[in-house]
Parts: sequence; structure tokens; C-alpha cells
Amino acid sequence: MTESPVSRAVAENRTATFNVAVGGGPEPYTVQWYFNDNPISGANSETYTIPNVQTADEGDYYAVIANASINVDPSTVVTSAVAHLTVSLDTVGP
Repeated sequence: MTESPVSRAVAENRTATFNVAVGGGPEPYTVQWYFNDNPISGANSETYTIPNVQTADEGDYYAVIANASINVDPSTVVTSAVAHLTVSLDTVGP
């Protein structure tokens, strides 16, 4: 992994985006994003975007990257740094 997601603060009703960059390892690979230690359904790319952020979206996000081959070598599984999303109330509106 060459880039981990970074923590950010976003106003409610705005968009939050997290990124990971993968390089230097065997391909193909899989990406799975997690929110508060739970896998996010359909979040399987290097970028995870939350449109229309709400206070319920506040928490910790990270990605797990693994070699997608049938014989997965545990040494090829990498977990990104944890990024915290802080959501503030939108006092201005969209």
C-alpha cells in the first residue's frame, strides 16, 4: 500500500472521500472498506465516497487489501491506517 486514508472533518450534507493506493504487490488484488470494524457492502475500490454525509456516518474507516488469487498468502493482506470522519452540523445548507 502506497497511500492510506486520512482523517477528515466534513459538514453534514456534504461529501466525504477516502482513498488508498495500492502498488508494489502481486496483482490482482481486492479492496474492502470498513466502517467501525464492519465491512461496507459494495465498497471495493481504492476510493470510498460518502455522498450527503450525516452524523451517523461519523466514525472510523479503513481498507483491507488482499491478493485476489485463490491461494491467499496471509502476508499479502494489508490493513490501512484508520481514518476518522468527524461530521459537523451544516449551519449554512447546501
